[in-house]
Amino acid sequence: MLQLTTAATVWLYVGACVAALGLRIARPAAIVGLGFSGWVLWGSGTQALLLSIALMLTAVPLYWLRPRAEAEFNHSPMLSNID
Repeated sequence: MLQLTTAATVWLYVGACVAALGLRIARPAAIVGLGFSGWVLWGSGTQALLLSIALMLTAVPLYWLRPRAEAEFNHSPMLSNID
């Protein structure tokens, strides 16, 4: 269970490192962070890695529903009174 928790949490660090590389912020640290994250994911084992990927994939339907919720919120009658 500890390996799954570690593998699921490391994806946040992977995302932060990829964002840092994309924004060109602290590039050497981001590259080292990506290498370390890859090493941790590799060390957590195949089962924990696959389960953490499955855990992330459960959020995909919520991500697809998100733009609709924002569009409905922006067209809310409550917001039309704000000037």
